[in-house]
Amino acid sequence: MGGCFGELHAQNSLDPGVDSLRQVKRMATRERVFQFSLFPGISTNGLNSASYFNKFSLNLFGGISAGNRIVEFGGVANLNVQGITGIQFGGLANIVGANAFTNLTVSEQRALINSGFRSNAKGIQCSGILNYVRNNSAGIQVSGVFNVVGDDSKGFQMAGLGNTAGGDSEGLQLAGLFNISQSSMSGFQVSTLVNYTEGQLTGIQLALVNKAGRIKGSKSTPPTKARGMQWGLVNFSKAMDGWQIGLVNFSKGFRGKQIGLINFFPKYGSKELARMGTPVGLLNFGSRGGYMRLHYNEVFTTNIEYTTGNCLNCTWTQSGMPIEDRNLIFNQNALILGIDPSLNTWGFGYGFQKVLYNKSS
Repeated sequence: MGGCFGELHAQNSLDPGVDSLRQVKRMATRERVFQFSLFPGISTNGLNSASYFNKFSLNLFGGISAGNRIVEFGGVANLNVQGITGIQFGGLANIVGANAFTNLTVSEQRALINSGFRSNAKGIQCSGILNYVRNNSAGIQVSGVFNVVGDDSKGFQMAGLGNTAGGDSEGLQLAGLFNISQSSMSGFQVSTLVNYTEGQLTGIQLALVNKAGRIKGSKSTPPTKARGMQWGLVNFSKAMDGWQIGLVNFSKGFRGKQIGLINFFPKYGSKELARMGTPVGLLNFGSRGGYMRLHYNEVFTTNIEYTTGNCLNCTWTQSGMPIEDRNLIFNQNALILGIDPSLNTWGFGYGFQKVLYNKSS
């Protein structure tokens, strides 16, 4: 975005029309080296300060501009209509995309959006309470309370309470309570309470509660180098080809590895001719192939063993896989209680085993 924004906008619009041309004229901008403001509208750029791109801005309490190029400082808040590059320091807030559609009709707003207009930030934002970008952010956001990006975020977000991105995130989200990346997350989400993405997780989620739509891994179809992991108290995923490590793990689609006290996964195999995941835990819900047995060994005269787990290579296609049941492979988690009445001793144990159903010819 530059001083010829109106001209560039007209060139990028395939069919500007009357409404587009009108709003292009309204959003024409000019360049200034420096702006000093007391309040928005009371500045060296006058009442039309929202029409200027400044290289440097000093806003005693607050200021508004079309955008800033290098450095902007605001005692209370910095407001930018179209976008910024460089560094912003706001005592309370930095807001990019403020008043972008002021005095525009609904049709003019739609024409502006359809023409490719975006309010983006590229650089560093630091504030006491809020950093807000209406569209895309690339760089660093540091706030005492919230960082909010309307669309895609690329880089580093750190907030006292929470970070949110309405689209895709690439990089690191670090927050005191929660991180949200609506469409997907590529990188790291670290918080004390909740990490969330509705789409694909490539990277790591670390919090008490983690939720992701899809977690990629070595068994993903088609093959990919992407890898994902959830590490927390409770982990949720709709489709999981990576790792879940926690006390309780939930997965509706299961081709990765779950390690926890309690694991939940689908009972039956996939429709695809592909191996399933591996649950490692004390209790596994969705189990197939579990058994109970009573046996003797040299440690305890009586051992009661109960197993839960899944079938590694079962599918529920019409033909099935493997073709012969004797080639089935089961992942089993054994809970073992041993008793020796004569010595008045007892013991409790756990073991993980792969059961090769029948390998004899």
